[in-house]
Amino acid sequence: MNKILTTIATAAFILGVSSAANAVPVLQLDVEGGVYDTGTQTTVCATASCDFYAIANPQGNVTQDDILNNPYYVSIALIGPDGKVPEPGGTYGSFDVTINGTTTTIVVTQDMVYGTAPLETVLALIPGSDPGDLASHGIFETYFTQLAIDFILADTITTYDVQADPGTPGAKVTGVGSFYDIVTIDRTLLAEGYQLHLDLYNTQVEACSGQGPQPNCMLGDIDIDDFAPFSHDAETGSSSGQTSGQTSGQTSGQTGVSEPSILGLLGFGLLSGVLFNRKRKTKS
Repeated sequence: MNKILTTIATAAFILGVSSAANAVPVLQLDVEGGVYDTGTQTTVCATASCDFYAIANPQGNVTQDDILNNPYYVSIALIGPDGKVPEPGGTYGSFDVTINGTTTTIVVTQDMVYGTAPLETVLALIPGSDPGDLASHGIFETYFTQLAIDFILADTITTYDVQADPGTPGAKVTGVGSFYDIVTIDRTLLAEGYQLHLDLYNTQVEACSGQGPQPNCMLGDIDIDDFAPFSHDAETGSSSGQTSGQTSGQTSGQTGVSEPSILGLLGFGLLSGVLFNRKRKTKS
């Protein structure tokens, strides 16, 4: 019996440790002063100007060279009041985006595309998206824009799980293990009640010719050919806590993230069961 207990305890410990090690996604978005919404798996910033941290963590098949030498993008999508999907047309205002010292003013209907991020503009597809697109989260179709970011060797940050420790990425800068870039968004001039949702991904783009690796490819369509897993989105929200109200989806290109608490509880649950049975046998 002691051998069985030891084996189960060891297995529970290994499950907890190994799952904790794998719990940090390859790509995450955090925001200074933000709060993590467990319902939508999104970090929310309630102020008018927000510093969003795009974070890349080398692990598994994604190496440091992959992160430093491949293109990465942040898509910014418009969210309507109470999480509703905005309709085409209308006046939605503008917002400023600053990346690496360069500020760009984005007018929603003029400088954004109406469709499905990252690059879908042929709305006749299944409907409005295909296997080359991001999961909809219930947010798309909407106005969105895609902006390139750079991960460089000098900009490092401590590896951490945004879900467990959100809101203070600035304090982790100069730490080791991961790389970061900052996207500052000022939504002061955005239409009242509207918010912005951010996704982070790696993508290699190819023009669709009606053939090739994308089975639902159409002439004039542009899709992603390959992208790294993305996880832990971010968005702006009102001071009352308004968010998109949608749950982030998974695409076929994503890899799941094991939650250490689930595996740990499983192991310790087995251990508790053995101890309970042993106590019953002793009493009898």
